[in-house]
Amino acid sequence: MTVRPVEWTTSGNHIDDTMGFAPLLTMPVPRRSPYVAIALRPGGQQNPLRGVRPTPPAQAGRVSFLDVPHGFDEATNASMWKTTEEKVAQLMTLPADRPSLYRRAAFVLGASAVEGLAFDP
Repeated sequence: MTVRPVEWTTSGNHIDDTMGFAPLLTMPVPRRSPYVAIALRPGGQQNPLRGVRPTPPAQAGRVSFLDVPHGFDEATNASMWKTTEEKVAQLMTLPADRPSLYRRAAFVLGASAVEGLAFDP
């Protein structure tokens, strides 16, 4: 599988890890939706608990929805993170899949859909 992220540069010069949603069977279950949509984080790294266990650390020059400020305390943040991971793991069991494959992928398309697409960096 070739993974090419859809990226957008914010006004603060951060590269956004854009998420895609679509009504396609090739999309991971948590990213399936009734419409095709692109979601992105236009702001900066404003979540003070980003990188506090169990959340992954921020990456220099990059932003994602993990950087959105939320106002939760550490215990609530950790509990919500754990619950989210558990729910996503349940969704990814049928068909069996690995969420880590999609962290930087916006859309997952079948080979026949990709044949006509050209990518020229």
